[in-house]
Amino acid sequence: MNATPTKRRGGAILAGGKDDWATPWKFVRGVESWFGAFSLDVCAEPDTTKAPWFYTEADNGLVQRWDGRWWCNPPWGRGHIEAWVARAIEAIVDPDSRGCMLLPHKSEQPFWRHIEEHADTILEVEGRQRFVGAESGITTPTVLVVWDRDMGLQPRRGRIGRDGLVLPWGAR
Repeated sequence: MNATPTKRRGGAILAGGKDDWATPWKFVRGVESWFGAFSLDVCAEPDTTKAPWFYTEADNGLVQRWDGRWWCNPPWGRGHIEAWVARAIEAIVDPDSRGCMLLPHKSEQPFWRHIEEHADTILEVEGRQRFVGAESGITTPTVLVVWDRDMGLQPRRGRIGRDGLVLPWGAR
């Protein structure tokens, strides 16, 4: 039997070692309903982009300009997330840059402190996210990190449904 082994990376179990799963459109459209349409996907491929403009792995979004409303679902492999969070913090210094980043909820990891210090809103995703092409939901809880000082989402922490819509505080 030549089955692809399942690997564990960055806390998320990913079939075949894949750590770059595409976000479901339903989730992204739900987020856009309250955040606004994304103009740039900073970490995508032509068949997974969530915006009209995007950077591929070859473009290296980590060294590109992040203008407008950007979306980021970076690879979750070990060492990747820290670089993408650091780049988001750099990007939001520009008043024209605002975005959303889908990440594993890993409060024990060093990158989490930077999210707590710099993100404007952190929304825990209800249940387990199921990425495009995945056979089941992932084993790690996820969060949507919002980098937009002008939005004024209250409270600063909250929950979001798998449809991308913000849930009322305390809703089950």
